[in-house]
Amino acid sequence: MFGIDNTYNALNTSAITDLLTVHLGQPALYKGFVLPDRLPNSATSINVYLIGPTDPFVYWENRVSINCRAKTEKASRDLAQTVYNNVNRKQYNGYYLTMSVGQVIPPADKTDNYNTPIEARILER
Repeated sequence: MFGIDNTYNALNTSAITDLLTVHLGQPALYKGFVLPDRLPNSATSINVYLIGPTDPFVYWENRVSINCRAKTEKASRDLAQTVYNNVNRKQYNGYYLTMSVGQVIPPADKTDNYNTPIEARILER
């Protein structure tokens, strides 16, 4: 799906994946709203999903949510900062990303972790 795959590919670099928990042999980088059931709440992970419609005027534009999740508030913020530093305002093969980092969302309960959301805008001509 446009936007999700582009964002996932931009995030799938060692500068970012080296900070993620390895789950089932892979870094905890996921496409979709829901994380895997067996991923522990102590895991450092990222999940990516579409939050806005495709806008086909001048550029193809999508908005994607990148959720940087970790056991502590600091780890969640640090992961979001690493994502921002490595992906924001970068030109990729046929598309461009800009980002804004949101406020940390605390855990809802003992089964949850901290989440620093990033809204990414993907532009493609």
